[in-house]
Amino acid sequence: MGSWGVRLMKLKGMAGTLRALGDMEAEIEERIERNELALSEASGEAQQERLEEKDQWLMDTLMEVEEVIDALKDVFDSKMEDD
Repeated sequence: MGSWGVRLMKLKGMAGTLRALGDMEAEIEERIERNELALSEASGEAQQERLEEKDQWLMDTLMEVEEVIDALKDVFDSKMEDD
């Protein structure tokens, strides 16, 4: 396989990774919405505290996924410019 074939395979791999991360981002956003709904319906203080911790963890995870997506997009864009 020539150098163009190798580059194409790498770009396809990065594109697949970006799609998977986008799906993960959407799933996390849905989980945040469900958690916030549960939080609004929580009756006990302990339950509310646990849901707040879960919400914070989900928000942190979402931010990390978004950072990875942005970094991969930058790499993808730079690879496209190099070719």
